[in-house]
Amino acid sequence: MIKQEIFGKLPNEEPVSIFTLTNSHGSTARVTNYGAILTSLAVPDRNGNIGEVTLGFDRLEDYLNPHPHFGATIGRVANRIANAEFTLHGKQYVLAANHGTHTLHGGKMGFDKQLWQATPQSENNAVTFSRLSPDGEEGFPGNLRVEVTFTLTEDNALRLDYLATTDMDTPINLTNHAYFTYREKEISLTMSLRSTPICIHLQTTSLSLQEKFGALRIPHSTLLNQRGSEPIFMNCLR
Repeated sequence: MIKQEIFGKLPNEEPVSIFTLTNSHGSTARVTNYGAILTSLAVPDRNGNIGEVTLGFDRLEDYLNPHPHFGATIGRVANRIANAEFTLHGKQYVLAANHGTHTLHGGKMGFDKQLWQATPQSENNAVTFSRLSPDGEEGFPGNLRVEVTFTLTEDNALRLDYLATTDMDTPINLTNHAYFTYREKEISLTMSLRSTPICIHLQTTSLSLQEKFGALRIPHSTLLNQRGSEPIFMNCLR
């Protein structure tokens, strides 16, 4: 079942919608066409009690203010591009710098700050958001058509499907920036998160993360051996 409501208005008075997907078990996912953002996901725990498992806001106004990309669709390129520039086929492209001198999560007006077209699909319990990122947007080349479909399944899974086509070679690295918590959602003014620790079996070399990616955590092309070391995170969900 899909319920569509008005979530609020942008500063230019353009209306923003929010869609609530509900399955037969009572699980819900709430997504908005502003930023193609997942604002809420509530699913049953091992005892069948439905609870919130993501961080987000209940008001559009909070998403219009600075926040750590809660639940947002990130593009064209998730993560950082050093010095807000890259070279492709011998041509240099200068991007919008929004993280010091670097580009983070698509630039000043990334996909998370755009109003997307929404197409509900009640037969699939899904909503597809689409937009055209025009040639030169935030400095990236090519007209890029993007779709992201959120589907809430009958086995309580939230599925995200991405589709992108372009008329020029261009970097693209789409993702969703959801923050998951394993207790009831708790957000303070400092955006602190209290959650049950989870175990991440990530193997690393003796290099620190700062040594690998630098102080600004910008990825580079060096391949690192991830075998034979202790996991970085040792706390486990029980």
